[in-house]
Parts: sequence; C-alpha cells; structure tokens
Amino acid sequence: MMRSLILILITISLFITGCEGGDSSIAHYEEGGSSNCNKEINLLIDRGGSPEEINKYESGDYHSHSYWYWSKGFSRTFTWGDVIEGCEVSDYSFTPID
Repeated sequence: MMRSLILILITISLFITGCEGGDSSIAHYEEGGSSNCNKEINLLIDRGGSPEEINKYESGDYHSHSYWYWSKGFSRTFTWGDVIEGCEVSDYSFTPID
C-alpha cells in the first residue's frame, strides 16, 4: 500500500515537473539525427508502448537514456557517443511495481 502511494506521488510529481519531455525528447533525436540508437528506441516504443519514465545522462557527445517500464518490471538503457561503437543496449529486470 505504502509503495503504491509513493509510486503515485512520484508519478504525479514527474508529470507536473515536465514529464511531457518523454515523447518530445525522442522526437528531438529522431529529427536531429544525433543518435545512433533511434532504431532501437523506436522498436522498444513500438513493442512496449510509451515508457513510464525516462532518465537521461549526457556529457558532450556521450548519451545514456534509460526507459523505465515500472508496471512491466524492466528498463532498457541505450548508450551512444564518441567513445561507444554504435548503440549499446542493456536491460534490467525487477519485480513489477503496481
């Protein structure tokens, strides 16, 4: 019960503080062409739907974006940039959160 309440509060706060950037940030990389992971990201979204959360780390030409599917129990991280050959993809599984 408490975990569900915390998850709801986090979700609401992310939505209020600009969670809308999820899909628009994906479009940014599709349009800008700066990502070697466009194909992989689009495939994930086509199959899994919109992620419940996206975390990004970027430094210069290094990019790492994690797409979280809390209710499905997995996340997928896409990493690319000047020190990465192509697109690196890694998955993390956990117990789904309602």
